[in-house]
Amino acid sequence: EEDVWALLDAIGAGRLAEALGRLRRLVDSAEDPMQARLAFFGQLASLCRQLTAVAGMVEVAGIAPGERNYNRFRERQAPKLQAGVGEFRPLADLHPYRLHRAYLAASRIGAPILQGLPARVLETELRLKGESGDPDAALTDLIAFLAGSQLQAAQRRASP
Repeated sequence: EEDVWALLDAIGAGRLAEALGRLRRLVDSAEDPMQARLAFFGQLASLCRQLTAVAGMVEVAGIAPGERNYNRFRERQAPKLQAGVGEFRPLADLHPYRLHRAYLAASRIGAPILQGLPARVLETELRLKGESGDPDAALTDLIAFLAGSQLQAAQRRASP
């Protein structure tokens, strides 16, 4: 049985081939592949909400992206991210370790790319629930967008 957390970590870390392989194993090993896709999509959508919230809070709080040391992050950046703005505290209940993983993924992907993420999640949900003849392609596209965004950004910088 495939570890969903390892799959989400592979996506967040930008390991596209590993993520797609894990997704395939998750779906292929399920008794009900559609239920497995939908259950995984729920967790992936939650990660996407966290990535979007982290990117926004990093900007609002003036936090530098990319702190790889967990202990420094937990002491310095996590409290600022979890404090939120006024009553708006989208990351308050997120465990510091999961927050750090989301922070690293958001740092890797970049705020400009994450701004369009809610629309992509909605599009993926619609495709999964019947607007596409290939639900695996819907998940694959979203995973490729998230895990491969570093490659996409590098390609955009390299092109004239």
